[in-house]
Amino acid sequence: MANRTQTYTDAQLRRLERLIVSRNAEFSEHHEEVQLFRARLERQATEGPSKAVFAWGDHVIWIVDAKFQTPNGEKTREVVSRDSGVIVIPVDSDGKLLFVNQFREPARRYSLEFPGGGIPRDGEPSATAKKEFLEESGYSIVGQPLPLFYSYPHIYSAPEVHYYYLANVSNAAAVSQQLDETEIIAKGVVRLTLGEAKAAIYNREIIHAPTITGIYAYSDLKELESLAKVTSRA
Repeated sequence: MANRTQTYTDAQLRRLERLIVSRNAEFSEHHEEVQLFRARLERQATEGPSKAVFAWGDHVIWIVDAKFQTPNGEKTREVVSRDSGVIVIPVDSDGKLLFVNQFREPARRYSLEFPGGGIPRDGEPSATAKKEFLEESGYSIVGQPLPLFYSYPHIYSAPEVHYYYLANVSNAAAVSQQLDETEIIAKGVVRLTLGEAKAAIYNREIIHAPTITGIYAYSDLKELESLAKVTSRA
């Protein structure tokens, strides 16, 4: 996903392409492992008393008293099984970050966020990243998004994983958003410099935890300049 306006050698671009392929494979394999683990949890729930099952659309959340093998022997604890998701850190040709303005019922307000969404049961992270970005923003990703890292936002209670991608975005006119019936997202995108995005965290315009994580991850990449260091290890 290298930005051609940056200075990259052909060798660096080839390493970046190899990095995208290898990390996509790593993310897909990891997601499959998480899905198998979730299937085991949900099988335990159907074979015994589950505490609760919530469903809306294609999404299902199970709350299960699950058994685990730990370094201290078998343990039982409450676990929430829910879909993993993707977060796209989009950068336009001017180096600005793109955000959507999504209404979040628990916060009772609109929230500036990076586009993203849940991974379908039969889906995989990379394809979901491209699909969710287009649907929520109306813009297309240029080339392939770069898989950066993944995190467990509720590692103490849920096998839910967030997969983060860095993406170049076309400055061409956007197409119409294609929102799910449960999504309320304002038309258009908000473009902020990295400095403006950080300021928006501290003035509470940005309160979405995955977006805050993505902003500081992007900051560590020094606005794409350190990608050469990342790819040199690929």
